[in-house]
Amino acid sequence: MASVSTIYTMGTFLSRAEGLGQRVRVLVEGNWITGTPLSCDGHGVILDSGAEGQFLVRVEAISAASYALPEATVPRPRPHEGSGDRVRDDADDRAYEGTYATVASLS
Repeated sequence: MASVSTIYTMGTFLSRAEGLGQRVRVLVEGNWITGTPLSCDGHGVILDSGAEGQFLVRVEAISAASYALPEATVPRPRPHEGSGDRVRDDADDRAYEGTYATVASLS
């Protein structure tokens, strides 16, 4: 019986995401970067992170990758009754919108 094996690489994953226009998250030196692949040549990938700009990442430096889920608000604990905590308002919600970690620069 012949066996068929497939080797999945970061380049394959990122090229497929580029073709689909799918946002991804990549783990580089312990930091997650989120963006849409604009170009991937097997050595590097350009990720467009919107307002945060574009990142050029070496494919060999990526430890893990995933398709990015749509942005969601970050859940926060509710104040307990009688704890004296103030009631949160809409300004508190805006402070948490789109919160996620990124890398400012890569060396």
